[in-house]
Amino acid sequence: AWAIKDILWVKSADEEIKLLGDAEFDPANSVIIDERYKDIAGNVVPKGMAEITMTGYKANHISYECNSEEDDFVVFSEIFYDKGWKAYIDGKEVKHVRVNYILRGLKVPSGKHKIEFKFDLPIYHTASLISLVSSSILILLFGLTLFMKFRGKSFPEI
Repeated sequence: AWAIKDILWVKSADEEIKLLGDAEFDPANSVIIDERYKDIAGNVVPKGMAEITMTGYKANHISYECNSEEDDFVVFSEIFYDKGWKAYIDGKEVKHVRVNYILRGLKVPSGKHKIEFKFDLPIYHTASLISLVSSSILILLFGLTLFMKFRGKSFPEI
């Protein structure tokens, strides 16, 4: 993750791709953002002075510490996927945006903050519960079958 100094606004994804190929585009200091995200990231004037460090990484939970004297804008080198990934600053959910066509970007307030990205999709929790219950039933049936076989009994015929 890194802080940038300049935001380049474009009107479409096609313009994002085109600008990414421009020889004068400097991804270390600039970021390209579609105008549809202007209400989320539009009122920050990036300075590129924020210090950011990754403090934890799991497949579904990434955490950072950020320190900045002024509001800034940070680019994260993970793929932007808004269907499940949520951003948090100091435990409070905030919106993040797609930058450079594929990466994540986040407006960060001044001060020292803990930033987290968590994958939290409700259907995932439901599917996990169904999987747990199904596995438990299979294990119980297997255990019952072993118990019956060990005792020399068989299941009644239907």
